[in-house]
Amino acid sequence: MDRMPVILDVDTGVDDALALLLACRCPMLEVLAVTCVHGNIGVDAVVENTLRVLDAAGARADLPVAGGFGEPLVQPAQHCPEIHGKDGLGDLSPPLPPSPRKARPEHAVQLLNDTLRESSRPVTVLALAPLTNIAIAIRTEPKLWRSKLTRLVWMGGAVAVGGNATAWSEANAAYDPEAAHMVLTSGLPLLMYPWDVFLKLSYTKLELSLWGDPDLEAE
Repeated sequence: MDRMPVILDVDTGVDDALALLLACRCPMLEVLAVTCVHGNIGVDAVVENTLRVLDAAGARADLPVAGGFGEPLVQPAQHCPEIHGKDGLGDLSPPLPPSPRKARPEHAVQLLNDTLRESSRPVTVLALAPLTNIAIAIRTEPKLWRSKLTRLVWMGGAVAVGGNATAWSEANAAYDPEAAHMVLTSGLPLLMYPWDVFLKLSYTKLELSLWGDPDLEAE
């Protein structure tokens, strides 16, 4: 079975850490690269968290990782340590060990576009963060994105339930609304998972116990 080639653009807090673990361990996905952007925490911490989580996921040692924008296009940067902890990973104790991996020297936008260009097949881009990197990558090489993108999947926005950053704004949209506008009006194939979706998720005690929680009795 051919695996789906993907690039993840992340602001690795608790949620994106889980996404990286799932993507790297999923037999149906081929992770080509990971790019980092401001969001839950500052971009330098995002890069460090991403490298550590990739170690925990057993990702291939040469998986390219690059840091991108540390601020939105217009407004000042916003972070949410009250949600993801000061370290972005829920203030893990003990913390994940330092990673021997090194981020690539190029900017995330360059890694995004180079990875699209070099792929022999169209690529799905999983954007799990504010869209600053993605917006600039698209504006830099729009023809490349039109020819090599299968679909952009964005975890962001809200439709009918209000927001988690303000009364009506979901965080990944609120943290760079101008970038979101650029991407949403680009005409590229787009699948959104808005905040509404994540308010409907639930797990049974059986599911949680199977995932290793020793304090839960399965029902």
